[in-house]
Order: sequence, then C-alpha cells, then structure tokens
Amino acid sequence: MSLLDRLLGRSSDPPPPAADPPPVDDGLEQWVVTALQACADLGPAGRLVVAVLGESLADPPSSPWFGHEPTASGLADLLGALGEDPARTEPLLAAEAGLAGRRLGVLSDSTRESWRATVQAVLRDPAAIAALPERDQRHREAEQVWRTAAARVQPWRAVQLDPDRALGQVRWYPGCDTRTFIGYSDPLGLAAVQRSVQEHRFSDEEWQALVPVEELHRHAVHPLAWRLSSLAFAARGGPRG
Repeated sequence: MSLLDRLLGRSSDPPPPAADPPPVDDGLEQWVVTALQACADLGPAGRLVVAVLGESLADPPSSPWFGHEPTASGLADLLGALGEDPARTEPLLAAEAGLAGRRLGVLSDSTRESWRATVQAVLRDPAAIAALPERDQRHREAEQVWRTAAARVQPWRAVQLDPDRALGQVRWYPGCDTRTFIGYSDPLGLAAVQRSVQEHRFSDEEWQALVPVEELHRHAVHPLAWRLSSLAFAARGGPRG
C-alpha cells in the first residue's frame, strides 16, 4: 500500500462479504398458520387479540418475547373478558412455545404479506373495536407521563422513547401475578434512556421529565385491566379523548 493510500485511510483489503440474510423461520411460519386458524375460529374481539399479539410479524423486527408471552392464564383471562373461548387459542400457545430460548429468523415474503393483510383487516373491523371496554385510567395516566418524557428527551440522543409502540403492544404488558408493575410496559428500554440522560450532558427540562416516569414504574397495575386497556389503545390507533 502506498503512503498516499495510508494517509487517506484507503485499504487494499477486499471489502467484507455481505452478511447472509436471516433464514426463514419454520417456527414463525407455523405460528402464522396457527394464528390464521385461530382467527377463523374466534369472534371479532378474539381475532383482534391474535392480530395484536402477532403485530410485530407484519413488519420486522419480530418481538423478542415470542415464546415467553402471553402466558396461558393471561391470554385466557383476556379472551374470557371479551366473551371469547380461550380454548380456541391453545394450538397457538403450543406453536409459540417452540420459539422460546432461541434466536428467531424471519417470515417468508409471501407469509408476511398474507399476515400483514390479515392484521390490517382485523384492525379495520368496527365489530372488533366495539367489543372492547374503555381504557383504564391508570393506563391513560401512564400514557400522559410517557408522552411528556418522550417529548423532552433531546433528539440527538442515541436512545429515544416511543410511546406509541410502548403503550400499544399488548404482548409487552403484565399477564401474570409476577408482572404487575407498569415497569414491565417498557419494551424500548427506559432504563437505557435514563442512564444516557444521567451520564451525559442533559437539560434540566429533560431530566425533570424523566423523574415522573421513574416514579410511575413503581405502581402496581391490575394485569387484566392493563392488558384490556393496552389492547384498546392498539386497536384505536393511539390516544383518544
């Protein structure tokens, strides 16, 4: 290599090979097949539950919680509260159990397109939304705190808060007695945002906006009420009223 090349940071080494795309995941493919069958067996509200549980498969990346949530009891309680038969989703839980404890691949393009169309159709179904109760007041309060904090985090930070996704994905919310704190509704890593703000330059406005979120996460919530409210948030497209 010439001196000029070294000064300009050029390299004579060949460029690294492109990374291989993730493989199509047969387990995720089977989850979609089973979810479509569950949707056919359930009423409008039940189809909405299944669609939101698989929402992250419509557009990557897939939820890392596949295989861990929902719990059988949490899902049964949710469906029962909506007047649906929990037994209809037992094959779906069985399909998901095989996804635990391993790295997930991706869906084939055709399966993803089919699933995306299904999710969109369910979310547009007025009968599904009409079956949902009003949102829980604790959930509304959490949303306001979250949005305030998200708006105050400075845009140049590598970590940000996304209240739409954090409050809209029912899969992330408490589904059993050991997960009853609002802190479990933090899929995007609020702790990482707090550390980033605390350890680096921050404005007083930014820091003060994060203090209520830290306090909020100490509050316990009723698992079923929180999941129902999260489902309503996801289905109705965010904040209402």
